[in-house]
Amino acid sequence: MLRRYLSDPNTVVLKVGWAPPDSPMGQLAAGANKITMAGKEIQVRASIKSYHSLFSGHADQLMLVNFIQAFPKLKYVVITHGSERARNILQERIQEVNKNVTVIKPGYRQKLKLKTMSLEALPALTTGCPSPSSLDEVCISASEARQYVGRRAWVHGVVKSVRRLDYGRVFLNLGQPYPDHIFTVMVTEEDIDKFDDLLGYGWENTLINKTICINGTIRLYNNIPEIIATNPEQLKVIPGDASKACPCK
Repeated sequence: MLRRYLSDPNTVVLKVGWAPPDSPMGQLAAGANKITMAGKEIQVRASIKSYHSLFSGHADQLMLVNFIQAFPKLKYVVITHGSERARNILQERIQEVNKNVTVIKPGYRQKLKLKTMSLEALPALTTGCPSPSSLDEVCISASEARQYVGRRAWVHGVVKSVRRLDYGRVFLNLGQPYPDHIFTVMVTEEDIDKFDDLLGYGWENTLINKTICINGTIRLYNNIPEIIATNPEQLKVIPGDASKACPCK
């Protein structure tokens, strides 16, 4: 969410807690003109205000280690946030005071099973497109979408170009690169975080020249049929032959 608004001079960012100096918020508080988030350099035009002494307080590294030291029979500690460097240092400090504790640091797109205390990777984009026989909607190619404006459908086609606007909106252009595309998938700035959090920032670039299947209500915009995707579950990658994975009626 933060990276969408940092370039907007009308945005005011309130810092209400401590942040490491090398973290994005730490850099913002220090007056950085640009920062890197999720691999993308962002120009900072927003105003940054600090109010951490009024609103927030939490344990620092030493206090956390002292707290853990009070539980000598502790078996596991899970570190869920912070930069990789900060997490590694905290892990070292914890294991210095308790050599028997296992420190778990879930990575990007990993989930922790508490019953077994094991990490598992989250699934990537779902593959395959449901058969029309299992749906109320039709399943059609991008070139047929114009005939189904106003109806819900599964639409499949090859992504030929993508575009992400500065404020977060993403476009997937099917059939031909923009502006000659025959169908558009749009993710608005209100919903883009759902996709970025699940699939990783820049996920749209991984779809170029891949066949996708998108579910939703078809509408016309500037005489081009499109579907607005509000949830990653609407979007699926079709492996192999699209005609077999998603047959059309």
